[in-house]
Amino acid sequence: MKLSKIQTSILFLILLIVVSFLYNYQKILFYPPFSVHYWRQSDCLSITLNYYQENLSFFTPKIHWTSPTGDNYTISEFPVIYYGVAQLWKVFGQKEFIFRLVNLLFVFAGLFSLFRLSLAYLKDNFWAIYIPLFLFTSPILVYYTNNFMADAPAFGLALSASYFYWKYYQKKKWTHLLAAILFISLAGLLKISSLILFTAFLSLSLIETIPQWIKKQLTTRQVLLKIFPFLIVLVIIGAWYIYARHFTKIHNSGIFLQSIYPIWELDAAKIHMILDSLYWQLLPAFFNKKVLTLTLLLGLSSLFISPKNNKWIINLYLISLFGIISFIILWFKAFDVHDYYLTNLLFIVPFSLLLFLGTLKSKFSKIFRHWSLKLIATTVLLFLVYQTMFINRIKYNAHDAWLSADLIEKKGSVDYFANKQKDYNETLKALEEITPYLREIGISRTDLVYSTPDYTINHTLYLMDQRGFTEYGYVPYKGVEKTNDRIEYFKQLGAKYLIVNADKYTKYIDEKYLSNCIGTFQNVKIYKIE
Repeated sequence: MKLSKIQTSILFLILLIVVSFLYNYQKILFYPPFSVHYWRQSDCLSITLNYYQENLSFFTPKIHWTSPTGDNYTISEFPVIYYGVAQLWKVFGQKEFIFRLVNLLFVFAGLFSLFRLSLAYLKDNFWAIYIPLFLFTSPILVYYTNNFMADAPAFGLALSASYFYWKYYQKKKWTHLLAAILFISLAGLLKISSLILFTAFLSLSLIETIPQWIKKQLTTRQVLLKIFPFLIVLVIIGAWYIYARHFTKIHNSGIFLQSIYPIWELDAAKIHMILDSLYWQLLPAFFNKKVLTLTLLLGLSSLFISPKNNKWIINLYLISLFGIISFIILWFKAFDVHDYYLTNLLFIVPFSLLLFLGTLKSKFSKIFRHWSLKLIATTVLLFLVYQTMFINRIKYNAHDAWLSADLIEKKGSVDYFANKQKDYNETLKALEEITPYLREIGISRTDLVYSTPDYTINHTLYLMDQRGFTEYGYVPYKGVEKTNDRIEYFKQLGAKYLIVNADKYTKYIDEKYLSNCIGTFQNVKIYKIE
């Protein structure tokens, strides 16, 4: 039975939701910032909470962490999601699941756009559903979709832009181009890495229009009209980054990366170390290495046999590959542990499949439609979903009952996350509920505290909704051996309270700072600094 477009769309959305349940999204949706890179998640939430609590203007975001000058203004990416979620909190209350849900909807909209693009291009219901579900087995995409960071929603917007640009390329309707420009502008404002696709769109337009202009088939005015929308994107994004750099220069610069992180600033040993981390740690988080290699080979091999009517996707593919290589070189230093920097490079996976399947359909239509190929593809998809399900679940609960059926993850991974989660539960979990108690004993949210141990910028401060200091940033006083120097320094900066979330850490603190304990909340001790 052949399904209609609406029926196929409904089937895709049902399968997407089913897979999300396998990934445990229904529980993760209600978690606070937790697990891998919880520190960066907390930064996003800190900005949002300060918008919510202080009614800040859009262009003046704050965090909880306080600099030596007493300043806590700073900017990361374009704060449209942070500001928007803060407004939702004003209506529905401060609920972290709202933030996760907003990011999730951006990505799901992008996956649905990819489904529509695949359906329109391949005109095959199976492959149209398959391609976005195949993409949604990427461990980093699955993890950061139901999360607080901007990388996944930026990727979702870029996928939506791809669909509308393809529609424009086919039908030349300005409404499609304007939609593509809107989505890619928002994506680029959230994460600069999503502009790889913008560069590809612009290059395709130039490849198409310049030869026509040379042959005088288009006037200069007509060429400029076609290029003008792309120039608007560059102006908008350029203006934002100029403002962001100016704002952080005045306030707190260096907290968030707002420039390139190039390979040429590293020596050979450091380059080798990052390459090792990139291959053994980040690449498996990006996608299953063997399946990724096969997918890229299928895409690259198609370049040599693809028919002329696939020219648009060939050019898009080649330009995108060049963009990915350029991005890795320019931000190479970030690939030591920051797997989320790779999120916006994931578009190469569905593009490889689209190029290969489009070529297969043109050259070998019987194989393209044959049930055996679709059975093999389904088997691969089920394996990837199975693998990613366990990878995602273990990050939140190493004792998840589903893990007993895992035949893939190594015991070392289980032990690693089990220890991390045990430590969190014994130290930081209490901070999720401590805020009313702090207010009860007379500590206001603007009273400066020193929260320790915490080597992140905002994690414990966000959980407590408390302005103050952590171990982050104060270079002359780093290390446990300088704990007392750090307390004295923070005291001079205005810290009134010392909040310790791990009893074993008190052995590094001078008794004079522990003489006035004004409260205890589960494992957390609160001291007034005399």
